[in-house]
Amino acid sequence: MADRLAKGRDSNGSMFRWRGLSRALFADRSRLLRDEVRAHGWDREERIRALLTGADPDAPTLF
Repeated sequence: MADRLAKGRDSNGSMFRWRGLSRALFADRSRLLRDEVRAHGWDREERIRALLTGADPDAPTLF
């Protein structure tokens, strides 16, 4: 285990911030992402990034 930690192999795909979410919230975010990709493809990078990080893509930004 120490070896895999030293080599950075301990994340198991957890780079997304969805770990620790309830099952219902995880499912809701997954469905939002799926619907966004189906409707617009992968071309809307800012919106997809917001959905992956858990930010509200429709929230106004400061800049």
